[in-house]
Amino acid sequence: MKGRILFRIVKGGLLSIILYTPLIHATKGIGTLTTTYILILFLSMLWLLRMNGQRSFRFINSPLNLPLALFLLFALLSTLFSINKGASLSELYKVILFILLYFLLINNLKEKYQFRSLFLAILSIGGIVAAYGLYQYFSHWPNLTEISSTFPPNPNSLAGYLLLIIPLAFVYALFASSKWLSGMGFVITFLTYSCLFATHSRGGRLALFGSLILFLTLIFKYLRRKELLRARWRFLTLVLLLILLSGTLSSLRLIPKPPSAQQIPQVEEAGSSPRIEAQGPRYPLREYFHRGFTPLAGIFPATVRKNSLSPLEGKQILSPNPPNPQHRNYSNSDASSDILLGEPLSFRSFSFQRTSTNKFIFDRLKIWGRTLEIIRDYPLLGSGMGTYGIIFKRHKIPTPLTSGTIARYGQSARFAHNEYLQIAAETGLPTLIIFLWIITLILRTGLRTLKESQVAQEVYGKRLTVNGKPFITIGLLSGLTGVLLHSFIDFVLRPPATDILFIYFIAFIMLQAKAGDGQTDRRTDGQTHYPDSLFHHLYHSPLIRGSLIICVALILAGQATLPLIAYRHYRKGIDHQKNKAFDQAISSYLTAQRLEPTNDRYHKNLGDLYRHLALLFKEERSFWLEKATEECEKMVRLSPRDNHYRRDLGVIYWLASQGRDRLLMNKAITQFKESLRIDPTFPFSSFALGVIYAKIGWVDKAIERFERAVYYEPNYAEAHYNLATLYVSQGLFKKAIAEYQEIVEIENKNLFPKVSCGYEKALLSFDYSLAHHGLRSSLKKVAKF
Repeated sequence: MKGRILFRIVKGGLLSIILYTPLIHATKGIGTLTTTYILILFLSMLWLLRMNGQRSFRFINSPLNLPLALFLLFALLSTLFSINKGASLSELYKVILFILLYFLLINNLKEKYQFRSLFLAILSIGGIVAAYGLYQYFSHWPNLTEISSTFPPNPNSLAGYLLLIIPLAFVYALFASSKWLSGMGFVITFLTYSCLFATHSRGGRLALFGSLILFLTLIFKYLRRKELLRARWRFLTLVLLLILLSGTLSSLRLIPKPPSAQQIPQVEEAGSSPRIEAQGPRYPLREYFHRGFTPLAGIFPATVRKNSLSPLEGKQILSPNPPNPQHRNYSNSDASSDILLGEPLSFRSFSFQRTSTNKFIFDRLKIWGRTLEIIRDYPLLGSGMGTYGIIFKRHKIPTPLTSGTIARYGQSARFAHNEYLQIAAETGLPTLIIFLWIITLILRTGLRTLKESQVAQEVYGKRLTVNGKPFITIGLLSGLTGVLLHSFIDFVLRPPATDILFIYFIAFIMLQAKAGDGQTDRRTDGQTHYPDSLFHHLYHSPLIRGSLIICVALILAGQATLPLIAYRHYRKGIDHQKNKAFDQAISSYLTAQRLEPTNDRYHKNLGDLYRHLALLFKEERSFWLEKATEECEKMVRLSPRDNHYRRDLGVIYWLASQGRDRLLMNKAITQFKESLRIDPTFPFSSFALGVIYAKIGWVDKAIERFERAVYYEPNYAEAHYNLATLYVSQGLFKKAIAEYQEIVEIENKNLFPKVSCGYEKALLSFDYSLAHHGLRSSLKKVAKF
């Protein structure tokens, strides 16, 4: 009786995972993901307790047992040698629990009604997700734009999820014996197919085309003529429906759209000063400020201070004519202080670091080429799971500068847009080979099941069992194939909801093969006789084993919960810091670090707060800088290949040196050089080195560094200004005039309204009146000669 209750709870838990994971932001949030982890552990504990109560441990002998064990082994080795162990550990935990979910499925799904309920749940939830996506699509008629439904922010992720649902809906629409089930299949087909087109995912459409080809091939190869004739009218109806939907959705995009507010020209009054219309960026700016993209504005200000000091010379500017107040100043004091000390980093997950509003910034072929370079550098174990975005910074792709482009090297990617290349880059080529082995076994098992099966005459009812073969198997194989094809050109397996449904489909295929082959379970019977010893009596006692199972499950659940609790304290720290409750913010950050010590983000924010307090309380400067140094050093140890962290540590060393301590100055120079070794195109580390060299008196090296900064980023206004200042100090007035003119040209381009990220804002943040004043002064000096 107790075993039945536990079995029903496990069955209900497996059904609930299917129901809620796609609806709550595809389970991307840390809260939902942690809940899923705990639920999987809880169900696994109940499954083991049920077998323990029956004194009989039975496990399915799956063909995937060996490759999954090898995959987990290489994932563990990759994590041990990862360039960021915190990111890799979280990914490793996800891999372990998803493998556990697979074994939970194949060992607990045995009855036909369980499959029926799960298939109906999958179709129902897929229809709900698709219906919500269509609502998003038509809610701003006629401005039809791409949608992502419950899979924000990338529409391609939604397309990957729908690719699993659509072939299964085809099966129900064509071959269900019940009319209402067939009608449900047609409705789900209409919703999911329309929603897939509404995502505007070209890769999703191509993958769907490949999936349909496989679906038709398997249908005509493995179904008897009698079954095909019976479903001919449904088949014709489905084909007409798909053609009609394709034509209608394609024609909708041809409807002229009304001009947006940004496209309507603004008429200014005569004599008014130039006005810049504020345009909200599509992506957060604060993230980039605290990742270290910005210049050292709080240390070497480019803005006009109270005493109007030049950033490098430290001398008062002698201006016979005051700066023109009509010149634009994009580097107000609030902005410069925010760049160094502003709001803490609150969200680090991103797909692209975009530098324009164009949707497709990167050519996928170039990204794949850079990924192959990463694989060449880390062929055996990769750089570590979850570290692609860090290692890609060394392989950034330059963007040609145009009239609307601000940055050349501000682009970075977290995903390779090819799951197979990303697996090889993060975990090594052996892991990719094992993954392909797993996929081959899945497809081979499904095809063998079709070959050995007799055609089921109905997809619902008594004949819809794991022994009645091909209908469901064809839908499952077609859905998996669509996702695998889409994985060649996008990162569709990254949302946890898609991963979970993918695992369910694999388990269904394996269970179909198990039932058809009549495989027996591996069995450990409680009646086996063991040597008569105290140890064996204790070990084989149901009470002892049950207690051990519960203890292990609770420990693992606690480990899964710690990151969530740490994140909550981290968010509290951010709120306290915004409210200037610094003591509470420090306490919250420290609590988050104790709960999750491998998360470099927590050290990053606490280090930024200490640095802020060092500049805020001058009398305690050395104490807070020492604290900031400790946090930044921990941050660098956790992620030594992050060039932004290296630069942040260099900033702390420079602040602590106060321009006098040579030891700390050398440490700062070392960190900036290491940052440039990781990413030679990073202009802000070159800028920082140039400032230090200028302070020391190494003018030639300073000029070289500033020249390198403006070479990689020609729109870096502050670097142009410092370079011009050094040229003036060397008497090279013509070169200085050229640099000042570059700054004036940047100002005349009016690029600031086009800023879409903090990297671009850092390049343009400058008081352009200084350039106009310097240009006039240099022209006067040249005229004298």
